[in-house]
Amino acid sequence: MGLTTRIFGRLWEISFLRISTRNTGNPVVPASGPELAGCIDEIVEIGDSECNFLTVTVKNPSGHVLIDLGVGVRLDKPAASIFFDGPGGAFFSRGKESAKKTLSYNNFGNEVLFPGYFEIDFESAKSALTRFFATSYQRPDNIQWQDWLDEHSARYE
Repeated sequence: MGLTTRIFGRLWEISFLRISTRNTGNPVVPASGPELAGCIDEIVEIGDSECNFLTVTVKNPSGHVLIDLGVGVRLDKPAASIFFDGPGGAFFSRGKESAKKTLSYNNFGNEVLFPGYFEIDFESAKSALTRFFATSYQRPDNIQWQDWLDEHSARYE
């Protein structure tokens, strides 16, 4: 049995999956927030542009996803983009508003796109992952967020 946490007053099973070339298909269950944040360093160290996206998933015992957190890790500079989908909605990290280019990350070769202004520095991303772990998988409150739906609705207008 994996880790468990309380969300909405109920006990839920937790599943972590680190996306990297060293992944054997088995979930990685970090013992601490810093260990989870260290996954960013590992992705950079591996340097595989086909696997530079980290996912953290919280599921209930029947396999229903309750929380999904994704981190795109830049290999060419110390920056990352984060999304959180869980209680309260779906959100993107908020970076510099002036960055207009689209960023591409890869989850085993499957492209994941983020607008450039969702990019934050590594230290902020690591701090957010540490906070995510410390608060029993709540949306980290130590970075700025913007509504996921605002970005998607603007993209499709």
